[in-house]
Amino acid sequence: MFEGMDENQPNHSSSRIAADQLPNVASLLTPDQVADALGTTTKTLANWRSRRTGPAFVRVAGRVYYPRSAYDAFWLEQTGGAA
Repeated sequence: MFEGMDENQPNHSSSRIAADQLPNVASLLTPDQVADALGTTTKTLANWRSRRTGPAFVRVAGRVYYPRSAYDAFWLEQTGGAA
């Protein structure tokens, strides 16, 4: 965990995805979609990105997107697989 971070904060060891692993554009979710699904805000997602926690994300043309697979992995990690 990063120094100074709260242990209760979600932690995802790698918050950025390499360009060669960029997913199909159709499988990308917007911050609004992810915030809605997680019951949080886009501001919280932005904070997680700056702290390198939360679901992995990619930047495409300067905009943030979340690969569906990264969101699914984050959800499973946080909930233990509960729906």
